[in-house]
Amino acid sequence: MVKARIRQLIGASSLLALLLTTSQTHAAPSRAFLQELGRVNTGGHIYVDLYNNTGTWTPPADSQIRVATPYGEGILSENSIGAKGAVADDMSAYLIGYVNTGPGTAVDLTAGMAYQIRQADLYLNLNPYVSSSKGSLQLHFATAVFTRLSQAPSWLDEVQLGAEFQTPASRAYNTGTAIGLRWLPRDFLTFDLILAGDGGDRSTTIRTPAALRFNLRF
Repeated sequence: MVKARIRQLIGASSLLALLLTTSQTHAAPSRAFLQELGRVNTGGHIYVDLYNNTGTWTPPADSQIRVATPYGEGILSENSIGAKGAVADDMSAYLIGYVNTGPGTAVDLTAGMAYQIRQADLYLNLNPYVSSSKGSLQLHFATAVFTRLSQAPSWLDEVQLGAEFQTPASRAYNTGTAIGLRWLPRDFLTFDLILAGDGGDRSTTIRTPAALRFNLRF
């Protein structure tokens, strides 16, 4: 018990030291809480979700590893593999395959585009996409609005308030929502705290807090 507490203290101290000593150039993952962004990372880095429980209520937001190359991003998770590339400035296209391990194993596909509009501290993202599940096609339209909180204390560095909405064409699903904070304390760290959300999985339940994700860039 004591040894576990000591390890936790050492880990927390190491993270605090990194926060206090590293640079303040931000490079967040190219996805928001639930949807893809128009931006594509191509800097040769690897983005890893070290902790993520968003997948417990919305499967497309499962933990991922993203490899940024000069040609786009490779996307890999426990049950999916895909690629994302830039089409134009602030516009991207992507294709992701999900392995459905339930009865009658099948590969579900998601293909879409995203476009991001930036105006000062305000970001608007549009993300229409098509998903295929066991031969059935579904059209979805996702939008997101993020704004930088300029009133946040300087020691927090950059904090963004975001709201996302996913509207499926099928009436079998609700409109998915996510409202929360994205904190970028350093160039290699991104914390997503979804304060309230509905995964759109035939349930009207809004969970608070809904989810937490911690992404590390190598």
